[in-house]
Amino acid sequence: MRDGIFMKRLAIYFFYDQFGEVDRYIDFFLQNFAQSVNKVIVVCNGILSNNGRKIFEKYTSDIIVRENTGFDVWAYKTGIDFIGWENMKQFDELILLNFTVMGPVVSFSDVFSKMEKEKELDFWGLNTHYGDTVACFDGNPYGYIPKHIQSHFTVFRRKLLMSQLFMKYWNNVPEISNYKEAVGKHESFITKYFEDNGFRWSCYTKDEHLSKLTPYPLVDLPVETIKNCGSPVFKRKNFMLEKKHFLMSGSSGNVNNELFSYIQKETEYDTNLILENIIRTSKHDTLISSLNLYYTPCVKSEVYQKAIAVCIQLDSFSLTENDWKDLLEKIPAYVSVFLLSSQILSEVVEKLKKIRKSITVVQVEKTFKSMQNHIIEISKEYEFLCVLDYEDPFPRNNLTSYQYQKAIVEIMLNNGEIGYILNVFSENPLLGLLIPTELEFGHYYYHFPYIWKRNQEEMKKFVNEFSQTTNLIDLYETSFAPVFGSYWYRAEAISQKAFEVKPNMTLESQLLLLPFICKNNGFYTACLLTNEYEKNMIGNHRFFSNRLSRYFPQKHPINFHEAELCQKTFSSSQQHIVNLENIVKNRDQNIENYKMALQDAGHHATNLENIIENREQNIENYKVALRNAEHHATNLEDIIKNKEQDLTKSRQRVEVLEKSSSWKMTAPYRFVGKCVHQVLNKIRNLQK
Repeated sequence: MRDGIFMKRLAIYFFYDQFGEVDRYIDFFLQNFAQSVNKVIVVCNGILSNNGRKIFEKYTSDIIVRENTGFDVWAYKTGIDFIGWENMKQFDELILLNFTVMGPVVSFSDVFSKMEKEKELDFWGLNTHYGDTVACFDGNPYGYIPKHIQSHFTVFRRKLLMSQLFMKYWNNVPEISNYKEAVGKHESFITKYFEDNGFRWSCYTKDEHLSKLTPYPLVDLPVETIKNCGSPVFKRKNFMLEKKHFLMSGSSGNVNNELFSYIQKETEYDTNLILENIIRTSKHDTLISSLNLYYTPCVKSEVYQKAIAVCIQLDSFSLTENDWKDLLEKIPAYVSVFLLSSQILSEVVEKLKKIRKSITVVQVEKTFKSMQNHIIEISKEYEFLCVLDYEDPFPRNNLTSYQYQKAIVEIMLNNGEIGYILNVFSENPLLGLLIPTELEFGHYYYHFPYIWKRNQEEMKKFVNEFSQTTNLIDLYETSFAPVFGSYWYRAEAISQKAFEVKPNMTLESQLLLLPFICKNNGFYTACLLTNEYEKNMIGNHRFFSNRLSRYFPQKHPINFHEAELCQKTFSSSQQHIVNLENIVKNRDQNIENYKMALQDAGHHATNLENIIENREQNIENYKVALRNAEHHATNLEDIIKNKEQDLTKSRQRVEVLEKSSSWKMTAPYRFVGKCVHQVLNKIRNLQK
């Protein structure tokens, strides 16, 4: 018996992390869960860090690290194969659970105590998905998504556990190659499969009445599911989904902020456990939009013991003397103020020194590197710093630039009420960087994506230095950063090394990197806004929305689905235009190639004509040579005939001499006779 629970339980816990890091939310979860089970097997897909292994070893010695294949389905199968069917007989319940949920906000001992009373059940879970008759994930044999237990926590009891049907199912698990197949072939299938074979099931969280609103209450209505339906857990992915998911489902888009606030204020669960994980693993811009991290300071801090400084790069602003006078007079005396300027003896500097006598003037060169070096030195003595600089990425209109400068300074100094900003940092210990909210007016409307895009390639060169255990995948997407040069930061969140200007790195890229450096150190970035500018931005957005609505002349309001469809259509059209431009470009290139080919063909034709002309000349030469050869052959025949005639005459003479006997007796004539014979033989040979 453990904590008053008599059932003997085996748990197989599936874990995955890109870097193999086990965050504190898992430790907290297992610490509570392990008190209600007899044995835990941990199956890790991919890699497991040394620190992660130490955390799991607090609860079990059975830790299996396998290749990252098959998702949770094959991790569970690996655990089942590890324990074996024979050893499984000693347990009353098998629990398959994974890292995708956080909690508990209700003790698991209470959960098991309650569910143990429902003795008629053969298997059960924590949360229900109520199915979808339209959508269907890959490989689901039913052709739709049936009502089912969500796979993050499923419990199988002895009757089902020892059945041939259960063993056959796990001995023949299909291959799983992607998330959709994991849902289609297993999660959305297994509940109905066992139910159709006579086994009964239910879930701890009673939220069926919410199925009229959404098939997925745990994600779409998490506060209601926890508060009124008793769910002991909440989904980790809630804080990692883009706002589009919730807007597409018809909600206000404030789901995650409500969930975070409820957990923080109404439960004993430490929300820093949530932040520590999602800061490290989620996209930077998704984190900000998911939790609506836009702070409008409204509570003043009464604790001023912390070292605080404001560094103003005076040369980059075009504010009037009265603007600075109004702001500097409001900054509390406990805040150190540094004026960085290349002209420390200027009239403006002298006047500002009179407004605030405790001000420190630092002479710097008109370079980003010089300013950053001085900020590094100043930061060594302070816990919180505000850097006020202004770098206009789209310099066009002097009035717009002036208005933007004034807005940024007023927002960052909160009209002099810095105590309110300090309270934001105090209430949020993992807040590392506060940047001014992206104001949209003049030519600054929706400007940030363009700044991001033009620095993207340069950013890629430096990001690896900060991505050892942090998911920086959003580096290649639009994100939030202090691109205008002004920001508040907690000194421990951004190392001094981050301010060192890297070779060939632009100011914009340096500023774009700050949130990622902050994130890698375990802190998040948020946006700062005053009440005055918040109202102004709402008014501006209202005006822009009304103007945009003119392009959609419909009789009913445009909903998010239609806006998304318009966006997709527009994106498709843009892609189509790009494709057409490429086709035209390719055709132009083909025309140039055809022209070059035609020129080459002309040259080739000329060469062929020359070759033919040369061949014709050669033929004429051959004909002349042939006629000459024929004449020469005729002459040779005449010569041969004349020679034959001469030889015939010579032979006849020799034969006459040979027949004569008067010369044979004398020696001279014998010699002549011998010569005559030799001549005759040669004549015969020649004739042959």
